[in-house]
Amino acid sequence: MIKVNKEGILLTKTGLEFENEGVLNPAVIREGDNVHLYYRAVRSGNYSNIGYCLLDGPLTVTKRCDNPVMVPELAYESRGVEDPRIVKIDDLYYLTYTAYDGINAQGALAVSTDLKNFEKKEIIVPPFSYVEFVYLLETAERVNSKYYRNHKFYYQQKDIEIEKKTLLWDKDVVFFQGE
Repeated sequence: MIKVNKEGILLTKTGLEFENEGVLNPAVIREGDNVHLYYRAVRSGNYSNIGYCLLDGPLTVTKRCDNPVMVPELAYESRGVEDPRIVKIDDLYYLTYTAYDGINAQGALAVSTDLKNFEKKEIIVPPFSYVEFVYLLETAERVNSKYYRNHKFYYQQKDIEIEKKTLLWDKDVVFFQGE
């Protein structure tokens, strides 16, 4: 059995513009004694970037970047790049993240060979509308009620026109390497 120690908070928001509202939802990858931590950095207005820090061992922050390592650049991520997840397969690092345009949240991919420079690829999840989702729920034999939560939340939003609410949110994409 694995024992997990609760060590407390490693990072808090700073006065830096790109993370002045909060830091959360980190991705971590260990390389030797170092742990690379990529986190959602939220700035005023709820716009997200991805920040970076380096840990020596599991708990000591030795480097924290003053600028985000990934920022929104494309239309489908205009309101944020969020919730990173990272894995190394062979000699390539795959960083999946949520691309958010203010309406839709979709899984996207960036790759790196050095953990510093990431090349964005594209959205990697198929577009799946809420209409399709509701159809699947309503035609299924048994459905756990928790699957309706996001659907209900999404359609209760008053500030978004219903015809623009198109895609099912996808905020947790990660790759696993088989052996």
